[in-house]
Amino acid sequence: MIARVLIAVVLLGASSAFAAEQSVTIKSNDAAVATLSVQDDAKVTTAEGKTKIDTKKWTVYLWVVPDTDTVDKAVPKIAKLIE
Repeated sequence: MIARVLIAVVLLGASSAFAAEQSVTIKSNDAAVATLSVQDDAKVTTAEGKTKIDTKKWTVYLWVVPDTDTVDKAVPKIAKLIE
């Protein structure tokens, strides 16, 4: 069973079209919840529930908010995740 999750995204900087891409899969409890395409030279690091995508022009932080199926349920939990 795939858990319902919401992903909180903070985007810093500017985005652009990618000449070469790599796929990044965001997981929760070993289940894929999202797959993104990012530029090939992006540095991707993951830890439990958090993914950081870092390039020369921008940085994206993604947090999986478990056990939520609406934004209203996720918002109160986001601050604790980002600490």
